[in-house]
Amino acid sequence: MDIKFRNKTCGLCGDFNGIQQFDEFYSHGMKLSPVDFGNFWKLDGPTESCTENTLPSNQKCPNLKPVCEQLLSGPAFSSCKDLLAIDSFVEACVSDLCHCDNSTKSFCLCNTISEYSRQCVHAGGKPKQWRSEQFCYKTCPFNMEYKECGNPCVDTCSNPERGQLCEEHCSDGCFCPPGTVFDDVNKNGCIALSQCSCRHNGKTYAPGESYSSTCKDCSCAGGQWKCVDKDCPGTCAVEGGSHINTYDGKTYTFHGDCSYVLTKDCDGMQFTVLGDLVQCGLSDSETCLKAVTLSLSEGATVINIQPNGKAFVNGIYSQLPFSAAGVTIFRASSFFIIIQTTFGLQLEIQLSPIMQVYIAASTVWQQRTCGLCGNFNNNQGDDFKVLSGVTEGTAIGFANTWKTRASCPDIKSSFESPCSLSLDNEKYAQHWCSQLADPKGLFAPCHTAISPDMYKENCMYDSCNCEKSEDCMCAAVSSYVHACAAEGIQLSGWRDTICNKYSTSCPSTMVYSYSIKSSDRSCRCYSDSDFT
Repeated sequence: MDIKFRNKTCGLCGDFNGIQQFDEFYSHGMKLSPVDFGNFWKLDGPTESCTENTLPSNQKCPNLKPVCEQLLSGPAFSSCKDLLAIDSFVEACVSDLCHCDNSTKSFCLCNTISEYSRQCVHAGGKPKQWRSEQFCYKTCPFNMEYKECGNPCVDTCSNPERGQLCEEHCSDGCFCPPGTVFDDVNKNGCIALSQCSCRHNGKTYAPGESYSSTCKDCSCAGGQWKCVDKDCPGTCAVEGGSHINTYDGKTYTFHGDCSYVLTKDCDGMQFTVLGDLVQCGLSDSETCLKAVTLSLSEGATVINIQPNGKAFVNGIYSQLPFSAAGVTIFRASSFFIIIQTTFGLQLEIQLSPIMQVYIAASTVWQQRTCGLCGNFNNNQGDDFKVLSGVTEGTAIGFANTWKTRASCPDIKSSFESPCSLSLDNEKYAQHWCSQLADPKGLFAPCHTAISPDMYKENCMYDSCNCEKSEDCMCAAVSSYVHACAAEGIQLSGWRDTICNKYSTSCPSTMVYSYSIKSSDRSCRCYSDSDFT
């Protein structure tokens, strides 16, 4: 329970004032027994009355107290004795041994000691193993082992860093042995990270197995893909105002509130791309991309694109198309602005329904880039490496190193699922976002090339998280369509049933098209197509 409810609660759980046995167990100066206290909070129904419960006396079991005291003050609970009084637990233990029959005695006693262990953890203690094969034994599935105090955030093949982010108390339960992670890909229990399989486009690959695509050859190592590029440009995406997909294909989410270096040449001499992420809703987790800035030649030329499509060059508003100093800016459609350079960098900036950006870097920049988009070396494992050479352990720690203003606060980890906060939002998101993964749906032709799972998750997250749910949902769907187009798979007709308001509201004299050269039907640029 949140601390804001301190000293404001009633009932069997107490008043949450931090003082045990204060108001709860006293009435008019007289101490209440547990039974009296329980009866005080009983609630009779409209047509029935609860009976008064009584607790059998422990006086017929006078020799059990030393046994219980020995159990609760043994070596396994040495870290608990100065943190937690054992009197009430000894009393419960005596009651268990005295009144539970032989068939339930072990169950009663084990629950009492388990509760003492749990309360010890919440008080800051770390109880040791007190169970044995002969006493309160717990079995675990697979090759997991039972611990009284383990990290509740389990490291898995798909998320081997989860335990580093955990801020919860340790808890009892089944855990993987040290040096292993839970295999959430094949559901085979606990394995070494090096034995983890990888998934791509809905297919599972064993360690050492590989696949080839148009632009890269990838092999599976430790649950992560290590890829060798085939001289195709690397692409980094900033989608939904919080989702980053690096050049090497690592995906992560953070909710920034500053201007961040998306990518730059590590020397900082030729180009720097900045993204302004700001809080744009009612919660800290609702963030939006509000501007994209390309700085060339150490700031000699600075191009800034706003969400409304306005372009500023060195602070001066510029009509598009614009071309100068080795850079060309033009509107490919009412949805996109493209910035092309002569040195192997292209920015595709999406304006509708929300601002997103796709950065394509030529292979000449491999192992030469820095920023949130990673180092472009075909290895996801070191994408969180910062300029000092240190590899940050978490996405949040990594993102905080790429702020451009020292005055911006460091962002903090957030584990809250937006869809858990509103049933209506969850239903809305599930209805529309599930269409991405429908094996017989509009997007199915792309499933073998691009798995829809991540895009569906992002769609659910953004739809529940955004104040303007439809805009964020449609942006997430268009992100999947964009990724499919990059693989040569054109999806058409999908706006007839989803997000059709954007295809029916084109500016005067314009019509919507699923596939048009990035030239706005002009003579410029016949090479690229806009499929979204």
